Amino acid sequence: MTELPPGFADDDACLGARVGLVLLRLSAEVNRLRALRGDGREDRFAGVLMRDSDIAALCAELIAAPLPPNEDLEAALEAAETRYATRLAATPVLPAFERVSRVFGMSAAEETIFATALAAALDPRIARVLGYLNEDMGQQHLTLGLAQRLVARQAGVSALWSALSEDGTLVRHGLLRVEGTVTASAALHVPETVQRVLLTGPGQAERQCQLPIRTGAPPDGPVLIEAATAMDALVALGPVGPAWLAESGRLDEVRALGLLAALNGQAVVICGADDMGKPDRLRLMRGLGRHAVLVTKRPALWSGAGLPWRRLQAKAATQADRLAFWAPMAGGDAGHLAEDGQAPPGLLWRLSCEAPNPQALALSLRHTRSEPMQGLADRIRSRFTFDDLELPARQIARLRAFADRRKSDTTVLEAWGLGAALGADRGAMALFTGPSGVGKTMAASVVARGAGIDLWRINLATLVSKYIGETEKNLDRIFRAADETEVMLFFDEAEALFSKRAEVKEARDRYANMQMAYLLQRIEDFRGMAVLASNMGSTLDPAMLRRFDMVLEFKVPDAAARRRLWARIETGRVPLADDVDLDALAERFELAGGHIRQAILSAAHDAVPGGAVTQAHLLTAVAREYAKLGRPIRKEDFGVQFAKLRGVG
Repeated sequence: MTELPPGFADDDACLGARVGLVLLRLSAEVNRLRALRGDGREDRFAGVLMRDSDIAALCAELIAAPLPPNEDLEAALEAAETRYATRLAATPVLPAFERVSRVFGMSAAEETIFATALAAALDPRIARVLGYLNEDMGQQHLTLGLAQRLVARQAGVSALWSALSEDGTLVRHGLLRVEGTVTASAALHVPETVQRVLLTGPGQAERQCQLPIRTGAPPDGPVLIEAATAMDALVALGPVGPAWLAESGRLDEVRALGLLAALNGQAVVICGADDMGKPDRLRLMRGLGRHAVLVTKRPALWSGAGLPWRRLQAKAATQADRLAFWAPMAGGDAGHLAEDGQAPPGLLWRLSCEAPNPQALALSLRHTRSEPMQGLADRIRSRFTFDDLELPARQIARLRAFADRRKSDTTVLEAWGLGAALGADRGAMALFTGPSGVGKTMAASVVARGAGIDLWRINLATLVSKYIGETEKNLDRIFRAADETEVMLFFDEAEALFSKRAEVKEARDRYANMQMAYLLQRIEDFRGMAVLASNMGSTLDPAMLRRFDMVLEFKVPDAAARRRLWARIETGRVPLADDVDLDALAERFELAGGHIRQAILSAAHDAVPGGAVTQAHLLTAVAREYAKLGRPIRKEDFGVQFAKLRGVG
């Protein structure tokens, strides 16, 4: 027999040797069971014929040698255990399987149980042996009763059952899952996430959950940080070396990242766990290690379990704080990442790693900021700039200043300290009033584009409900999503939501006033940008007015502005007849920009068969817009076309 080299070459060699010990132990138990059952006996276990000779052959195949008498197997097992310990002592870097055992302080019995359950997951032939030993081929896994037989010399019954309880090492840390109640037939499984970590190390998904923070030692905890965002918590925590970020809020994923952190002596920062159910919260707390950091908005959820928490309270991180955090890791991307204080830090880091250049990162960040709004509102894509607005120069300047507030918030509120001095927070609200078609929606889209964020229009048809409390719930979902990202909300026809409170004469008046009070409070708490547009600004509740940073009235454009709007038909490749008189159209017809746009499109469609837009096409289109507005069609305005257009609608 070739002498084995000193030490294990790699993790696979160590795991293979450990599985070999499991096979010898199982083979000894097979021999014992065969002796108890009597030679040559056959049984049908769950419909599968299993002869003693079959199981003997299978065990011989697994240990690569004929199955010897039990006394010889016991001696072989002892020799193999001694050889394993000798090779392990000569291995300079502790293999993954043994690191798990040492890190979590497994007893000899726990290590045997864990290795057996893991071996069954790795090789279906071993699972068949377990089915035979369970005397039920429907149970091809390790059971608590079988585990008790396998480790009888290592642990008593009470010690074993204690080890496999909720507070036992294996179950508490998520290394082993006990199916159902703790009985002799309970199945013991190694979760797939644990298998993957031990066999292949961190996968792509897990590697993307690690922040390569360069300096600092892991925290001495566990640490409980009360923070509004994960970013605030990381800034408050300070440098802790490489940190694994568990942001999914799912117990199995949190445990997998916690295992990776424990194996590497690093920190795991757990976010999003407040939404876990109480049983999962308790399981998570039972298994937290000393390098664990839990970020919460609700500290009371994590009290009462007797954990020796080191408690911290994080203040709101400034942009300068975030820049200092990202700079050592992200280099040139740090500025873009520091702008976002709401998105999960792990997501920001992944986007930075994937983006080939800062421009691509900026685009990815913009899309990511809008993602929570999907399904709750309608995105308005802007193709216009401030130069496309037909508004007085003074109004355009005010719109530009409003768009710039997102950029100046950092200076005013943080660098100059007015946020703390005045109790002010981020966010800005504007009210656009004026009749339909004067450009309120277009102006809102231009402002959002100028601010570098997306505009999302709130669909009142899906928002307002006749059922008491449903409107508030719908609004709360929208504001919660908007709070998690960075977008501009656009409430069109806002008077439907924010009208004046009525005198209480019946029950529904009281409810309507309560709904209005909720809306006022909720929009005051909003930390983003919002634009409310109203055709009837005078009907809005007066309490709303003090909440607006800007109120802008949009009026029907004058003749000069209308001429510039009509002139847009000349900027493309539209064939125009010689009789087209845009000056006359601008002078005679008082139409808002939206109606002029519709008239141009309508006339162009009508002109396709003839090949050119004529004045008659334009007058017909104007007549249609007049019909929409309920205005009379007068002969002095439409001239020779009057008779033909009287029936236009």
